[in-house]
Amino acid sequence: MWKKFSFLYYMIFFGVFSIIFIIILDREKEKLAKADTDTNIIQGMVFVEGGSFQMGSPDPDKYDLPAHTVTLSDYYIGQYEITFKEYDRFCISTAHRKPDDHDWGRGNKPVMDVDWTDTIAFCNWKSLSEGLPPAYDTNTLELLDESGRPTWDITRVKGYRLPTEAEWEFAARGGKKSKGYIFSGSNNPDEVAWYSGNTYFRPQRVGLKKPNELGIYDMSGNLWEYCNDYFSTTFKSKVTNPSGPEKGKEKVVRGGCLKSSPDFALKLLKGNRAPYFLWRRGYVTGFRIARSASR
Repeated sequence: MWKKFSFLYYMIFFGVFSIIFIIILDREKEKLAKADTDTNIIQGMVFVEGGSFQMGSPDPDKYDLPAHTVTLSDYYIGQYEITFKEYDRFCISTAHRKPDDHDWGRGNKPVMDVDWTDTIAFCNWKSLSEGLPPAYDTNTLELLDESGRPTWDITRVKGYRLPTEAEWEFAARGGKKSKGYIFSGSNNPDEVAWYSGNTYFRPQRVGLKKPNELGIYDMSGNLWEYCNDYFSTTFKSKVTNPSGPEKGKEKVVRGGCLKSSPDFALKLLKGNRAPYFLWRRGYVTGFRIARSASR
C-alpha cells in the first residue's frame, strides 16, 4: 500500500515539475524570439533614433564645417571602436594583412595601422559572416544596396559599413539625448577621453572611460575614427542622410586621438575633423562600424 502511494506521489510530483519546466522553457523561447526580431538590438551596436540637428561649428576652424541642418534616419553604431581582437579574427579568417601594434599590445585595444580600404574589407567580412550582403565594392569603393547595386542612399545599404560623418557626429553628441557637452559625454575630458594629457601617447583599452548619453564609448580621443565620407568643406544648407562627395583622395576622420589636446580635436564643435589619405596607415587612426536600421 505504502509503495503504491509513494509511486503515485512521485508521478504527480514529476508531472507538476515537468509542466512548470515546459512553461518556463516556452517563456524563455518567447524572450529569445523577441530579441531576435527586435530591430533595436544588435550585439555590440547602439541603436540611434534618427532626427534633425545642427551639424558643424558655429565658429568653424580650418577643416570644420559651418553649422547646417542635417536629418538622419534610424541607424546603429558600434558601442566601441573595433579592437585588435576583433580585427585579428578577420585577418586569420581571410589571410588579410595583420596590422602592427607597435609593441603596445593587442586584445581589447583599438586596432590601428589600418587604412580606409582595410576597414571596408573588415565590414564586408563581418557582413558575410552574419549572412548579410556586403556594403562595399572593394574595387570601386562604392556603397552597395542589398541587391549589390551601387548606391548613395545609405538607408538601402543592409550590411555593416563605416558611419557617415553626419551619423558619427550625431552619435558623438548623444543623439536625441544630447546634453550639449563640449566632449562626447562630458564637459570634463578626463571623464570620457584619452588624450595627450593622460595617455603617455599610447592607445588605451576601449570602454575604460565613461560612455556618452547614448552609451557609446571613446568618441573623444584614443584614436581618430574613419568615416564613410570623402573629405570636403562644402555642404548643402539642408540635407537628409548625407554620405559626402562622390569622389576624392582623402576620407574624413573624426574624434581626435591620443596625441590631441583638449583645446584641439577633442571638442565636438571645434577642430574635430580632419582629412586622411585613403591608403595611409598610422598609429593614431582606427574605426568603428555602423548599420542602417531596417526600413
